[in-house]
Amino acid sequence: RSTGGRAVAKQASAPAAGEAAADPIAALKKAIQDNPAQVELRLELADLLEKAQKLDEAKKALADALAASGNDVKVQEHIEDRQMRWAKQQVHVAEKRFADDASEANKKTLDQLRLAAVKQEIDIYAARAARYPENISWRYELATRLKTVGQFADAIRHFQQVLEDPRRKGLVALELGECFQRIKQYQLAMQNYETAIEVLSDREAEQRKRALYRPGVLATGLEDYETAQKHLAALAGIDFGYRDVAARLDKLASIGDTP
Repeated sequence: RSTGGRAVAKQASAPAAGEAAADPIAALKKAIQDNPAQVELRLELADLLEKAQKLDEAKKALADALAASGNDVKVQEHIEDRQMRWAKQQVHVAEKRFADDASEANKKTLDQLRLAAVKQEIDIYAARAARYPENISWRYELATRLKTVGQFADAIRHFQQVLEDPRRKGLVALELGECFQRIKQYQLAMQNYETAIEVLSDREAEQRKRALYRPGVLATGLEDYETAQKHLAALAGIDFGYRDVAARLDKLASIGDTP
């Protein structure tokens, strides 16, 4: 952004008090005419237009701000953050509409908006991961979105780079397990689930439950009933009401009783 900051922007935009109170958007547009190179004024205008629910005009103000900045990266990222927020807001509105009226048309609209929002985030986080390769957070955000849209091989590649971060190791191992399971690499899935179980702490209770449930279900499908029993029983000891763990343990018991 320009070096002046919002304080300078407010000084530069200081129209008459009565004029600002009557129409702050018009007053700010006039200030921009007088200070066309001032990026902060254009960002401030986008704020007002957004609050007035004039999103098309707000988007135009942001595009003008980027151009005025000479495509400054910080301004670009500021705009990207807004774009992601707007997309989430659209999804939220569509979710409320679908909750009120679960029609096929509303479901289709909701699905389309969710997919568009995730694809937009993939593009943004991919650019940031490339721009800041040392920032593991952007790579993690990218990997989770790739997993959401079913691009499991790409998600795995990025998740594996995030494993370096000890703070995320347990959760990332769980995500990797689910990705490997989806591409039918069951041994690699089990290895990552075991890592997740070992690393996830009691403070990460919900993730730890998932890390026990997933290999229990997978091992059952692979007819490795001993491993399935071990993980599902451990889960039951923590939360007997978790999903269908009780029914699964009953089924395993009946299999064990079969002569």
